[in-house]
Amino acid sequence: MAERLGFFEQQDLARRNSRRLMVWFALALLVVVAGIDIAIVGALFGMHSYAQELEIHAHFPWGVYGDLTVVLSLTSLATVLVIGLASAWKWLTLTAGGAPVAESLGGRILQAGALQDAQERRLLNVVEEMALASGLAVPPIYVLDHEPGINAFAAGLRPADAVIGVTRGSLDRLNRDQLQGVIGHEFSHILNGDMRLNLRIMGLLHGLLFLGLAGRLLLRMAPHGRDSSNDRDSQRSGAPLVVIGLALWIMGYLGLFLGRLIQAALSREREFLADASAVQFTRNPVGLADALKIIGGSEQHSVLSTPQAEETAHLFFSDALKRWLVPSPFATHPPLAVRIQRLDPHWDGASPPLADAETSRPASAVVEPAVSMLTDPSPPAAKQPSVLDDSPPRSGHDALERSLQQLGHPGSEPYAYAREFLQRVTPEISGLVHEPLSAACVVLHLLRQDGPTSPAITGSLPAEFAAEFVTVAGKLDRFCSRFPVDLIKLAMPALRRLSPAQYQVFRTTVIALIDADRRLSFREWMIRRLTVHNLDQAFHPVSPNQSGKSGTADDLACAIVLSAVAWSGTTGEQASIAANHAFAVAQRTLGESTRRMAGIELIPRDEIRAGTLDDALNGLARRPVRDRVALIRAVGVCIAADGHLGAKEFNLARVIADALDCPLPPHPIPQSDRNSEC
Repeated sequence: MAERLGFFEQQDLARRNSRRLMVWFALALLVVVAGIDIAIVGALFGMHSYAQELEIHAHFPWGVYGDLTVVLSLTSLATVLVIGLASAWKWLTLTAGGAPVAESLGGRILQAGALQDAQERRLLNVVEEMALASGLAVPPIYVLDHEPGINAFAAGLRPADAVIGVTRGSLDRLNRDQLQGVIGHEFSHILNGDMRLNLRIMGLLHGLLFLGLAGRLLLRMAPHGRDSSNDRDSQRSGAPLVVIGLALWIMGYLGLFLGRLIQAALSREREFLADASAVQFTRNPVGLADALKIIGGSEQHSVLSTPQAEETAHLFFSDALKRWLVPSPFATHPPLAVRIQRLDPHWDGASPPLADAETSRPASAVVEPAVSMLTDPSPPAAKQPSVLDDSPPRSGHDALERSLQQLGHPGSEPYAYAREFLQRVTPEISGLVHEPLSAACVVLHLLRQDGPTSPAITGSLPAEFAAEFVTVAGKLDRFCSRFPVDLIKLAMPALRRLSPAQYQVFRTTVIALIDADRRLSFREWMIRRLTVHNLDQAFHPVSPNQSGKSGTADDLACAIVLSAVAWSGTTGEQASIAANHAFAVAQRTLGESTRRMAGIELIPRDEIRAGTLDDALNGLARRPVRDRVALIRAVGVCIAADGHLGAKEFNLARVIADALDCPLPPHPIPQSDRNSEC
């Protein structure tokens, strides 16, 4: 099943679904345009008859408006333009990522320092563990407090701006295994390319809905008279407006009807794949199946009360609308029974009794192991091997290859890595990375070159930042400095909660620190890419297509990335020889996979800047997933050309993979391969 539903296949299917979506919506649009054209022609002929009756110009429609072909062309263009502008406006509102969607549904952002109960802590633990194991930055979590139904959703345009939303009913009625299955389902949507498709559907449907609303407005504006002759004349003169309004209303809602059918068909197909991926995520089909069974046996089921449920139903884990006809052609999800039987072929049709999450497991299990990982500062028992400190059998290069094989479905090693990392994050450090100002100072601490109270940092910060930086520097231990990528990914939700003024200060300080010595190390670039580049999208969102535009050709963009990697870590007289050798090896590897890079040479070190590298990666992020993974593999070959691939180099590959929207699951690197802190 892993091969049949692997990362490549699911990403490719999402891309094909996106193309199918555009084709089907184009056909629906043709139907709408044709219907409105017919109505416009009818209205013009009606005006023509009325004009003749009043002895006005006998050729009124055509004498004024010209040839019928011109009229129909203008009508069609106007219809498409109205739908397109409405869809574009809706799409523009969605470019900020998943946060606006969650807020429109009444979601409350979950803050680690203000958790209301044990269920929220358990949710935070599950999401953090799953995000780190899959290689993603921890997404912001929203709780829909006023929704007693059992449901959840993922929304965003790309992994960097994704959010997870969970209803209060899910927190209160699911135990940890069941909740983990639901969250795994939503993470599969993030990794498999479904979120962008889902938001695109929302934009297209809004355009068709807007047309129907415009028709309703015209109908209200049309004259409604009594029986006087003036009123009759008014009604007859306004008849074309009624016809046009009625046509817009009928055809707009007909288009919306067709769009809903298309949306439902595509959504049901993706839900089956997400269920299969969730099993790969959690390695526990029972938890997901039990969650679905509980939904079936719950009085509230998965239905939402918010008015936005109809527009966003396809985003959710289970059907958010109450259906009078089951199965319904408009259902955005397959029937619960079908989904359960795929996960549990021996299911007898019975639903488990619904119970509070606290009582659905033994009392001793209410405090989950993942909670103790964050709160228990004691080190692991001596008899238990440490995933992070004890050398696993594979080399750093093998770990990278294994990580590439687990794209989209992390195995046991990444989960063990994530669990132990969270366990080793002491309560003090956990408090720092979950608060906005402290999290920003954690990033500044990772960039420091001098002591923990470096004047280069504290002297350039406002008082609130400077004081917090000293506190953070005193608490952040050497262990977390060895894992900057994981620490920053854990801190991302808090960093997103910085105020615009605080973020501007943070951004300016990060760039100033990096530019202080007039050279850019890869450690500095990695931290900058993980923080400033991604947070810029959150604070100043633009369309991913816009942010990914680059005038750089793909071959040259690949050369920029591989050249930058080839030059990393090279010094002295042999630097040029070593860089040329690493580049040549990577060039051959990439050429074998994609038939690219022919005739491209190593780019000189002084021609590569951080902005140049970012632009190249932004452009390459639009390439098919197989090409992106081939580039990541070539990056690994380039890094290991000197016979060494340690934690520092593996982190570099992970950050480049993040930039290409192919997050790599983390893997422990043997102690002998760790040549320095990274």
